[in-house]
Amino acid sequence: MIENAIRIFRSNTEVYAYNTKILASLNTEGTTANAYDFCVGDELASIKEKLLSNVKNLKTTETYGLPLKIDLKVSAKYMMTVNSDTKDGLVNGACGKLIKIDYGKLQKTNETVPCRI
Repeated sequence: MIENAIRIFRSNTEVYAYNTKILASLNTEGTTANAYDFCVGDELASIKEKLLSNVKNLKTTETYGLPLKIDLKVSAKYMMTVNSDTKDGLVNGACGKLIKIDYGKLQKTNETVPCRI
Protein backbone atom coordinates (compact mmCIF):
# COMPACT_ATOMS: atom_id res chain seq x y z
CA MET A 1 0.00 0.00 0.00
CA ILE A 2 1.32 3.47 -0.85
CA GLU A 3 1.81 5.36 2.42
CA ASN A 4 0.83 8.89 1.37
CA ALA A 5 -1.85 8.01 -1.17
CA ILE A 6 -5.22 9.73 -0.94
CA ARG A 7 -7.97 7.24 -0.18
CA ILE A 8 -11.56 7.76 -1.24
CA PHE A 9 -14.36 5.66 0.23
CA ARG A 10 -18.03 5.34 -0.64
CA SER A 11 -19.34 5.59 2.91
CA ASN A 12 -18.47 6.86 6.37
CA THR A 13 -18.61 3.24 7.57
CA GLU A 14 -15.74 2.34 5.24
CA VAL A 15 -13.77 5.41 6.37
CA TYR A 16 -14.28 4.49 10.03
CA ALA A 17 -13.17 0.88 9.42
CA TYR A 18 -10.03 2.00 7.58
CA ASN A 19 -9.13 4.60 10.21
CA THR A 20 -9.63 2.06 13.01
CA LYS A 21 -7.34 -0.41 11.23
CA ILE A 22 -4.61 2.20 10.74
CA LEU A 23 -4.79 3.43 14.36
CA ALA A 24 -4.61 -0.17 15.64
CA SER A 25 -1.47 -0.75 13.59
CA LEU A 26 0.40 2.15 15.23
CA ASN A 27 2.63 1.17 18.15
CA THR A 28 2.51 4.62 19.75
CA GLU A 29 0.88 6.32 22.74
CA GLY A 30 -2.88 6.49 22.36
CA THR A 31 -6.04 7.49 24.18
CA THR A 32 -9.67 8.35 23.57
CA ALA A 33 -10.85 11.95 23.79
CA ASN A 34 -14.48 12.17 24.86
CA ALA A 35 -16.72 15.16 24.26
CA TYR A 36 -17.73 17.00 27.42
CA ASP A 37 -20.85 18.95 26.56
CA PHE A 38 -22.45 21.57 28.77
CA CYS A 39 -25.36 24.00 28.67
CA VAL A 40 -25.22 27.69 29.42
CA GLY A 41 -28.12 29.93 30.32
CA ASP A 42 -30.79 30.26 32.98
CA GLU A 43 -32.83 27.16 32.13
CA LEU A 44 -33.81 24.71 34.85
CA ALA A 45 -31.17 22.11 35.72
CA SER A 46 -33.61 19.32 34.79
CA ILE A 47 -34.02 20.75 31.28
CA LYS A 48 -30.24 21.06 30.86
CA GLU A 49 -29.74 17.46 32.00
CA LYS A 50 -32.36 16.21 29.54
CA LEU A 51 -30.77 18.13 26.67
CA LEU A 52 -27.32 16.78 27.48
CA SER A 53 -28.70 13.25 27.74
CA ASN A 54 -30.35 13.59 24.32
CA VAL A 55 -27.12 14.83 22.71
CA LYS A 56 -25.31 11.64 23.74
CA ASN A 57 -27.74 9.61 21.63
CA LEU A 58 -27.26 11.62 18.43
CA LYS A 59 -25.39 10.27 15.42
CA THR A 60 -22.39 12.22 14.13
CA THR A 61 -24.48 13.19 11.11
CA GLU A 62 -26.89 14.95 13.52
CA THR A 63 -24.16 16.94 15.33
CA TYR A 64 -22.69 18.81 12.36
CA GLY A 65 -19.98 16.17 12.09
CA LEU A 66 -18.76 16.46 15.69
CA PRO A 67 -18.21 12.97 17.17
CA LEU A 68 -18.88 11.98 20.77
CA LYS A 69 -15.36 10.53 20.99
CA ILE A 70 -12.13 10.52 18.99
CA ASP A 71 -9.45 7.85 19.18
CA LEU A 72 -6.02 9.48 19.29
CA LYS A 73 -2.59 8.01 18.51
CA VAL A 74 0.70 9.87 18.45
CA SER A 75 2.15 9.95 14.88
CA ALA A 76 -1.29 9.45 13.30
CA LYS A 77 -2.48 11.81 10.58
CA TYR A 78 -5.78 13.60 11.15
CA MET A 79 -8.05 15.74 8.99
CA MET A 80 -10.63 18.25 10.17
CA THR A 81 -14.08 17.44 8.80
CA VAL A 82 -15.80 20.57 10.11
CA ASN A 83 -14.92 24.25 10.46
CA SER A 84 -13.98 24.54 14.12
CA ASP A 85 -11.95 27.76 14.39
CA THR A 86 -11.42 29.42 11.03
CA LYS A 87 -9.14 32.15 12.45
CA ASP A 88 -6.74 29.46 13.72
CA GLY A 89 -6.93 27.45 10.49
CA LEU A 90 -9.01 24.66 12.02
CA VAL A 91 -11.14 24.28 8.91
CA ASN A 92 -12.70 21.44 6.98
CA GLY A 93 -9.92 19.67 5.08
CA ALA A 94 -7.02 20.92 7.22
CA CYS A 95 -4.56 18.09 7.90
CA GLY A 96 -1.99 17.47 10.58
CA LYS A 97 0.01 14.85 12.42
CA LEU A 98 -0.45 14.28 16.15
CA ILE A 99 2.92 14.68 17.86
CA LYS A 100 2.00 14.95 21.54
CA ILE A 101 -0.91 14.44 23.92
CA ASP A 102 -1.05 16.52 27.12
CA TYR A 103 -3.22 15.31 29.99
CA GLY A 104 -5.08 17.11 32.75
CA LYS A 105 -7.60 16.25 35.47
CA LEU A 106 -11.31 17.02 35.37
CA GLN A 107 -12.34 19.14 38.34
CA LYS A 108 -15.58 17.25 39.04
CA THR A 109 -14.29 13.68 38.85
CA ASN A 110 -10.49 14.04 39.10
CA GLU A 111 -10.32 11.81 36.00
CA THR A 112 -7.17 12.13 33.87
CA VAL A 113 -8.11 13.07 30.30
CA PRO A 114 -6.42 14.42 27.18
CA CYS A 115 -6.65 18.21 27.41
CA ARG A 116 -4.39 19.38 24.58
CA ILE A 117 -3.25 17.68 21.43
